[in-house]
Amino acid sequence: MHISRTGKTFSVQPATRELKETPNLCIDINRSLDDCGSRPPIYGFGYDHSFDDYNIVKIMYESIVYVYSLKTNTWRRAQRFSYRRFNSDSGVHLNGAVHWVFARGKDSPLVSMPRLIVAFDFAEGEFRELPRPYNDVENVIAVSVLGGCLCWLGGQQDFWVMKEHGVKESWTKVVIRFPFLNLRPLSFLKNDEDLLVINEGLIVYNPIEDTHREIVIHGINGNGMEMGNWK
Repeated sequence: MHISRTGKTFSVQPATRELKETPNLCIDINRSLDDCGSRPPIYGFGYDHSFDDYNIVKIMYESIVYVYSLKTNTWRRAQRFSYRRFNSDSGVHLNGAVHWVFARGKDSPLVSMPRLIVAFDFAEGEFRELPRPYNDVENVIAVSVLGGCLCWLGGQQDFWVMKEHGVKESWTKVVIRFPFLNLRPLSFLKNDEDLLVINEGLIVYNPIEDTHREIVIHGINGNGMEMGNWK
């Protein structure tokens, strides 16, 4: 999926390199400006195994959710969004669902709200909460997918992996002393030692030797970069 600066969304077929623009989403908003908000939309991209279809989920105006189907080339209205977000990061896809870090409720100050792992299930068309590794979570950075497992990034040395999706008891703490602050693991490389991460660009990090090197992609500025792994 590609999002242009003008807000248009495109689906990309890697095998054929075909770029397909999604149809415009026209909605009739009949509510106050306070309810609509003005923050940019949140996107997520994933695969629905039950219908053999690729989907895009779009959350806008802080409460409205639409899902695009690549198979039918149409948008459909989904469950109302009842959470609060911390940023506009795209969600990460795993097991037919897109995952984000959100907060529940609308009235309390955002900084005092507990962080939640929230997933949108494409097959069910609804949001659900996943258990966190522990209840008192304050310094959450993001969620990611590593080695086919959901990861919880809670700080420079607070890194958890959910070995069995949806099972709280399967959370396992991994001690990796990343020499970076704002990062997101993407995948282990072929040697199962080097770890590919994002930190204002692509970096290969070796936690055993505590070394790292940057990957330069000519013509692309690393600031604000977002990527995901796909199998």
